[in-house]
Amino acid sequence: MNKKIKFCLADKSIKEISVELSDVIKNSGEQLCIQVNIDDKTYKGTAYNYFEALQILRKELEKDCIQILCNGAVVNVYPSPMIMNMGDGVKAYKLYLGKQAVLANLINIFDYEYGLSCCSVAEQKAFYKEWLNSLGND
Repeated sequence: MNKKIKFCLADKSIKEISVELSDVIKNSGEQLCIQVNIDDKTYKGTAYNYFEALQILRKELEKDCIQILCNGAVVNVYPSPMIMNMGDGVKAYKLYLGKQAVLANLINIFDYEYGLSCCSVAEQKAFYKEWLNSLGND
């Protein structure tokens, strides 16, 4: 399946590019793959769910100063462990400090809501840890 997603390239231009989402069979079983070709270079992320595959892809893109513009690359978007184990990991929560994740904030990682702040994988993981800590141990 192909999906059109916008990218912010190294020269800061925005370009909509077709991304391929597919299944891959490896020795360890079936995995999911996200692949994109940008300026004659192929970038790929493969994992057991699309969110983790997207993180791998984003790390590869970051090496060339390219940012994918989708919900799965937004600082306060992250799946719960249960959501990652259900389905293909295409959904994640919009998270708010001090507030529990709720179904109303579940979004598709490949869509993009205008105005959301995309970031690096490290920044997103740091926010997720900060969000977990903000919930307290009540």
